[in-house]
Amino acid sequence: MAKLIDKIIFTLKRVMKGIKYIGYFPKVFDNRLARFSTWDAELGWCPKPGMKKEDSVSNRALKGRLPFYTIDQIGSRITSRTKNIKNDTFSIYGDSFAMSREVHDDETIAWQFGEIFDTYCANYGVGNYGLDQSLLRLERCIENDRTNFVCIVVCVATMARTVGIFKHWLEKGNVFGVKPRAYIDDNGKLCFLPNPVKNKGEIKKLFRKREMLVNWDGNYQFFKNNRFKMLGNSVQEHNLQIWTDQSDLFYALMKRFSNLGNKYNFSPKFILLADKGVAKKRINGQTLQYQNVIEKASLEFSDIDFIDLTLDLYNKIDINDAYVNGGGGHFSPKANCAIAQLIGDKAFRNL
Repeated sequence: MAKLIDKIIFTLKRVMKGIKYIGYFPKVFDNRLARFSTWDAELGWCPKPGMKKEDSVSNRALKGRLPFYTIDQIGSRITSRTKNIKNDTFSIYGDSFAMSREVHDDETIAWQFGEIFDTYCANYGVGNYGLDQSLLRLERCIENDRTNFVCIVVCVATMARTVGIFKHWLEKGNVFGVKPRAYIDDNGKLCFLPNPVKNKGEIKKLFRKREMLVNWDGNYQFFKNNRFKMLGNSVQEHNLQIWTDQSDLFYALMKRFSNLGNKYNFSPKFILLADKGVAKKRINGQTLQYQNVIEKASLEFSDIDFIDLTLDLYNKIDINDAYVNGGGGHFSPKANCAIAQLIGDKAFRNL
């Protein structure tokens, strides 16, 4: 009965949120904008060195208290080992799955990887990042924190996030998320359209950039066609289809990742994780669009280890134990430990 009540409440919240954010440019309130402390002119948003913040995504307290995330002085979420260690060193970039939202600092993938393999593993994951932002942050941070191995850890939604600029058009209600956008120009070159917001206050007047956003945001048409839909799997299907539609962009981003590995002398790893909906599809035997794209990329970029954990994780842990109970869809401490072990087993067998 309790689970049924939780499901009804969750569904009602989704419906109410859908009604509230039907508009193309919802109102941005000053008090909420003032609390948007992670705004970043280049990346759109980024944790600030030295910050400690309550993880507001989570609906449930863990260990009797709400989870916080703590950022060290170089911009990494704190981890279990210092860099003064003889073993090979690692760093993780990516989205909220890489950052390990909704769990405490000592329950993240990076922290537990460091514990399991007794090594330094920095955590530069950022919630809601696309693959393009993850690479741009890697380029920003790698000079000051070089590691032997670099892992990009993202969920399946990463390509839909990459082609977007205004997050609200992909994830209703995310009215503060305005970002740069990777694209391929007419000559086949990977380019980045800069973040159109030059100061935080411009978010309130984003409608003035409507023409540019409509022309450049790869999720605009999806939002236009689905903004009155409160429930359903339309977002998930869109996220999957983008892998096929934008496969060339993915390959271009992987080429940039490979080039960065050569420039900074690190071994690149690409790890893909699944939200619960995608995981159920894989467990049920479905072949999904990103699988062919990643298979082709693995043949083209032999220096990158491509590790698809969208099914393998659930051979190690039951799907019902894999996500934070009552949370926002992120992995549980138990799942993060399993992911850390799997990354080590698959990519770092020589440790």
